[in-house]
Amino acid sequence: MLKYCKIVNLETGLCKVGLGTNTDFYKSIGMIELDVTQSEVDNQWYLTEKLNTPEYEEKKAIKKKEERIYEIKIKLDELDKKRIRAMCEPELKDGEAGETWLEYYNKQISDLRKELTELSS
Repeated sequence: MLKYCKIVNLETGLCKVGLGTNTDFYKSIGMIELDVTQSEVDNQWYLTEKLNTPEYEEKKAIKKKEERIYEIKIKLDELDKKRIRAMCEPELKDGEAGETWLEYYNKQISDLRKELTELSS
């Protein structure tokens, strides 16, 4: 997207971007209109051509993986609390199948732990 910016680092393509509509001001401080994109990795603005690289895609994949690991850990913590209650109050989740809440939560935890192991390796 075209924005008024000033290049900070030519090697990485890092830019300082003017986010308002005062183009006269941006021109007066030496900014020029360039094609820039905000990075999903660090939320900084870079020249678009510098973000279309394999290294950037790899960093983006690593960040998404780390976010998923964090989400899994939070979900596991929530399920552990539910499991404690299910142990204290044994009730059937599904009367027809005979599955208890504890079994249900254990199955969810097992699936999440398997995914966490795959992501961590």
